Amino acid sequence: MENIKDFVITKHLISVLNDAGFEAFIVGGAVRDMILGMSPKDFDLVTSAPIDKIKELFPFPCHGKITERFLVHAFKFEGSIFEIASFRDEGSIENRHDAPKPGNAETDVLRRDFTCNSIMWNPLTNEILDPLNGIQDIHDKVLRTTRDADIVFAEDPVRIFRAIRFQRKLGFSFGFEITDEMIASAMASQNADRCRNEIAKITKQSRLG
Repeated sequence: MENIKDFVITKHLISVLNDAGFEAFIVGGAVRDMILGMSPKDFDLVTSAPIDKIKELFPFPCHGKITERFLVHAFKFEGSIFEIASFRDEGSIENRHDAPKPGNAETDVLRRDFTCNSIMWNPLTNEILDPLNGIQDIHDKVLRTTRDADIVFAEDPVRIFRAIRFQRKLGFSFGFEITDEMIASAMASQNADRCRNEIAKITKQSRLG
């Protein structure tokens, strides 16, 4: 693993949360990449600790635009940015720009885009939470959404282009359909700028081979 320093720090952050009596896991792309034998670029953490307790345990200045309103504490430590989020529940919100409610591990995985990004892992205990069978999907090289694809993409149209980028990067097949109409609708939405950013990543990825 190339990013060994951040991984060591991540394990320390998890240890602090565990010692305080809270569940804590690495989640998202880092777990996916390690299963694939790739080196993660960064490590996101999710925990049962409420946001005020997270900030109490890690009293560092908040970094960036992500705030505690979204139950996330992002901070800079040893030259790297770390994000620790409380378990969230977005089942009752109509827009992903709205603040989520506190949740649990089961509700948190459902707010994520693809099953391969929903796996939670505690490297200290080796506990794995994978209720959506993301590990199997990675082994099968299938990209699946965490819920009905129409709902997942409607919540955030940028996910359509993220799916295309992952498919090309990882060589996965789609477990859903992406149509020209869906792409056109995404580009006409209020998320058009973010969609263009994803398209730029796809283009750069293609140039790098």
